[in-house]
Amino acid sequence: MTPPRRWSRPGIAAGAGAGDAFVANVRAALKQIGANAAGAAEGRNPECLHQLRVGLRRLRSTLRAFRPLLRRRKSAEFDRLLREILRALGAARDWDVFRRSRLGGQAPIPGSRSPRLRGAPCGAFRTVCARTRRLSIGTMRRNGTRCVSR
Repeated sequence: MTPPRRWSRPGIAAGAGAGDAFVANVRAALKQIGANAAGAAEGRNPECLHQLRVGLRRLRSTLRAFRPLLRRRKSAEFDRLLREILRALGAARDWDVFRRSRLGGQAPIPGSRSPRLRGAPCGAFRTVCARTRRLSIGTMRRNGTRCVSR
Protein backbone atom coordinates (compact mmCIF):
# COMPACT_ATOMS: atom_id res chain seq x y z
CA MET A 1 0.00 0.00 0.00
CA THR A 2 1.40 3.37 -1.02
CA PRO A 3 1.59 5.97 1.77
CA PRO A 4 -0.50 9.13 1.39
CA ARG A 5 1.19 11.95 -0.49
CA ARG A 6 1.07 15.40 1.04
CA TRP A 7 1.14 18.68 -0.84
CA SER A 8 4.55 19.67 -2.17
CA ARG A 9 4.99 23.34 -2.90
CA PRO A 10 5.99 23.68 -6.54
CA GLY A 11 9.23 25.39 -7.38
CA ILE A 12 8.48 28.61 -9.21
CA ALA A 13 11.36 30.78 -10.40
CA ALA A 14 11.42 34.40 -9.27
CA GLY A 15 10.99 35.72 -12.81
CA ALA A 16 8.35 33.18 -13.87
CA GLY A 17 5.21 34.43 -15.54
CA ALA A 18 1.66 33.86 -14.36
CA GLY A 19 1.21 31.03 -16.87
CA ASP A 20 4.25 29.19 -15.51
CA ALA A 21 3.02 29.61 -11.94
CA PHE A 22 -0.42 28.31 -12.94
CA VAL A 23 1.03 25.22 -14.65
CA ALA A 24 3.33 24.48 -11.71
CA ASN A 25 0.47 24.68 -9.19
CA VAL A 26 -1.85 22.56 -11.32
CA ARG A 27 0.87 19.92 -11.76
CA ALA A 28 1.52 19.81 -8.01
CA ALA A 29 -2.19 19.42 -7.28
CA LEU A 30 -2.60 16.70 -9.91
CA LYS A 31 0.39 14.79 -8.52
CA GLN A 32 -1.18 14.86 -5.07
CA ILE A 33 -4.58 13.82 -6.44
CA GLY A 34 -3.14 11.03 -8.57
CA ALA A 35 -0.95 9.68 -5.79
CA ASN A 36 -3.87 9.44 -3.33
CA ALA A 37 -6.77 8.35 -5.55
CA ALA A 38 -6.07 4.60 -5.43
CA GLY A 39 -5.52 4.62 -1.67
CA ALA A 40 -8.73 6.57 -1.15
CA ALA A 41 -10.66 4.11 -3.32
CA GLU A 42 -9.28 1.17 -1.31
CA GLY A 43 -10.50 2.79 1.89
CA ARG A 44 -7.81 1.28 4.10
CA ASN A 45 -6.02 4.50 5.00
CA PRO A 46 -8.27 7.51 5.74
CA GLU A 47 -5.31 9.83 5.25
CA CYS A 48 -5.32 9.03 1.51
CA LEU A 49 -8.88 10.32 1.24
CA HIS A 50 -7.97 13.41 3.24
CA GLN A 51 -4.93 14.15 1.05
CA LEU A 52 -7.00 13.52 -2.10
CA ARG A 53 -9.47 16.15 -0.94
CA VAL A 54 -6.63 18.55 -0.08
CA GLY A 55 -5.28 18.16 -3.62
CA LEU A 56 -8.72 18.78 -5.14
CA ARG A 57 -9.22 21.90 -3.00
CA ARG A 58 -5.79 23.21 -4.00
CA LEU A 59 -6.67 22.62 -7.64
CA ARG A 60 -9.89 24.61 -7.18
CA SER A 61 -7.98 27.38 -5.43
CA THR A 62 -5.48 27.54 -8.27
CA LEU A 63 -8.31 27.79 -10.81
CA ARG A 64 -9.90 30.63 -8.85
CA ALA A 65 -6.60 32.48 -8.35
CA PHE A 66 -5.79 32.33 -12.06
CA ARG A 67 -9.35 32.77 -13.34
CA PRO A 68 -8.48 35.87 -15.44
CA LEU A 69 -6.09 33.70 -17.51
CA LEU A 70 -8.64 30.96 -18.19
CA ARG A 71 -11.65 30.53 -20.42
CA ARG A 72 -14.47 31.57 -18.15
CA ARG A 73 -17.10 29.03 -19.24
CA LYS A 74 -14.77 26.01 -19.24
CA SER A 75 -13.24 27.08 -15.95
CA ALA A 76 -16.68 27.46 -14.33
CA GLU A 77 -17.80 24.08 -15.67
CA PHE A 78 -14.67 22.37 -14.34
CA ASP A 79 -15.08 24.12 -10.99
CA ARG A 80 -18.67 22.82 -10.73
CA LEU A 81 -17.46 19.27 -11.37
CA LEU A 82 -14.70 19.62 -8.77
CA ARG A 83 -17.23 20.94 -6.26
CA GLU A 84 -19.51 17.98 -6.96
CA ILE A 85 -16.63 15.54 -6.50
CA LEU A 86 -15.57 17.24 -3.26
CA ARG A 87 -19.12 17.13 -1.94
CA ALA A 88 -19.34 13.41 -2.62
CA LEU A 89 -15.95 12.72 -1.09
CA GLY A 90 -16.94 14.82 1.92
CA ALA A 91 -19.47 12.16 2.90
CA ALA A 92 -16.75 9.52 2.78
CA ARG A 93 -14.43 11.71 4.84
CA ASP A 94 -17.18 12.33 7.39
CA TRP A 95 -17.49 8.58 7.85
CA ASP A 96 -13.74 8.22 8.29
CA VAL A 97 -13.68 10.98 10.91
CA PHE A 98 -16.73 9.55 12.70
CA ARG A 99 -15.23 6.10 12.67
CA ARG A 100 -11.95 7.30 14.11
CA SER A 101 -13.38 9.70 16.70
CA ARG A 102 -16.50 7.87 17.90
CA LEU A 103 -15.71 4.25 17.28
CA GLY A 104 -12.00 4.42 18.00
CA GLY A 105 -11.23 3.40 14.43
CA GLN A 106 -12.50 -0.07 15.24
CA ALA A 107 -15.54 -0.17 12.99
CA PRO A 108 -14.96 -3.02 10.56
CA ILE A 109 -15.60 -2.66 6.89
CA PRO A 110 -19.13 -3.91 6.13
CA GLY A 111 -19.11 -7.15 4.23
CA SER A 112 -16.34 -8.50 6.42
CA ARG A 113 -17.01 -11.52 8.61
CA SER A 114 -16.27 -9.58 11.77
CA PRO A 115 -18.41 -10.61 14.78
CA ARG A 116 -18.17 -7.00 15.97
CA LEU A 117 -20.26 -5.88 13.00
CA ARG A 118 -22.90 -8.56 13.49
CA GLY A 119 -25.16 -7.69 16.38
CA ALA A 120 -23.65 -4.26 16.91
CA PRO A 121 -26.39 -1.72 17.63
CA CYS A 122 -25.05 0.65 15.03
CA GLY A 123 -24.25 -2.02 12.43
CA ALA A 124 -26.89 -0.69 10.06
CA PHE A 125 -25.48 2.80 10.39
CA ARG A 126 -22.00 1.52 9.62
CA THR A 127 -23.29 -0.28 6.55
CA VAL A 128 -25.03 2.85 5.26
CA CYS A 129 -21.91 4.96 5.86
CA ALA A 130 -19.67 2.45 4.11
CA ARG A 131 -22.02 2.35 1.12
CA THR A 132 -21.97 6.15 1.07
CA ARG A 133 -18.19 6.01 1.04
CA ARG A 134 -18.16 3.62 -1.93
CA LEU A 135 -20.72 5.74 -3.79
CA SER A 136 -18.64 8.86 -3.09
CA ILE A 137 -15.55 7.27 -4.60
CA GLY A 138 -17.64 6.11 -7.59
CA THR A 139 -18.94 9.65 -8.12
CA MET A 140 -15.39 10.97 -8.05
CA ARG A 141 -14.30 8.45 -10.68
CA ARG A 142 -17.22 9.17 -13.01
CA ASN A 143 -16.90 12.95 -12.75
CA GLY A 144 -13.13 12.85 -12.99
CA THR A 145 -13.43 10.95 -16.25
CA ARG A 146 -15.95 13.50 -17.53
CA CYS A 147 -13.51 16.32 -16.70
CA VAL A 148 -10.67 14.73 -18.61
CA SER A 149 -12.69 13.61 -21.62
CA ARG A 150 -14.17 17.03 -22.37
